[in-house]
Formats: sequence, C-alpha cells, structure tokens
Amino acid sequence: MPVTSNVDPAKIIINCGGANINGFADGTFVNFELDEDEYNTTTGADGFVTRTKTNNRSGVLTITLLQSSPSNNILQGLYDLDRSTPAGSPFPVIVKNLLNLELVTSSAAWVQKLPAIEYSKEITNREWMIKVADAIVTVAGNAIFQG
Repeated sequence: MPVTSNVDPAKIIINCGGANINGFADGTFVNFELDEDEYNTTTGADGFVTRTKTNNRSGVLTITLLQSSPSNNILQGLYDLDRSTPAGSPFPVIVKNLLNLELVTSSAAWVQKLPAIEYSKEITNREWMIKVADAIVTVAGNAIFQG
C-alpha cells in the first residue's frame, strides 16, 4: 500500500497569550525542546541501573519571525506586561499542527530573552525564546494510506 504524507507550514498554529502568531521566517520557524531528559540514570559498580523520573516539564519554545512581522509587537507586548507586573504575568502557549495530533501546550510561559536586532539590505529575522514551565507534548506524524 503506498503511503503519502503532507506537510504544510500554513497549518502550524502558534498562539501566545490568546494571540495568533504569524509572519514566520523561511526555514525553521518554530522549535520546542524540553530542558531535561525524562529520567536520570545511576549505574552502580556492578552495572545495576536505577532511573529517577525528573518530573521537569519546562522547556524552550523558539519562534523565528521576519523582522517585519506584526507578531513581533505581540511578543514585545507580552514581554513588557510580564516585566511591568510585580508578580509577573505568564501567558498560555499553544503550538498545534492542524494536519495531525502534534501539539505543545503550556499554561505558563514567558519571553525568556528578547531577540537580537540586526539590520541588512535584506529582511532579517527575530528569534524569540519563550520559556515554558509546564509543557504537555504530543509528537505525531502525518500519513495518508492509499490502497
């Protein structure tokens, strides 16, 4: 049975603090990685292995936008709100692939680091690093089976 698969960057939805993010850079425009492995291991002198669950669900979501993207204003606004609120103001994040079940969500995220600013005769990118405190992650592929 032949298998075909579709990938469409326009079907990747990113929402930060209730606002849809768009104006993505060419190439890799979203990346998420957990901070730690699921388990740490300790190996004894005789080779006996014990693993310890880390329970750390934090990670970093990197969103790369064109410098001209209006979403830079949204992320800057979320950063400013967080810094100006005495207790901070984390925001929810959702990254969803509409073609499959792939999903990253968090109820508490914040701008970890402002992007570097550079100018050129060409449009440059802005790389936003979003710290995620409590990620729920589902990894999936997309395949259409044809018979």
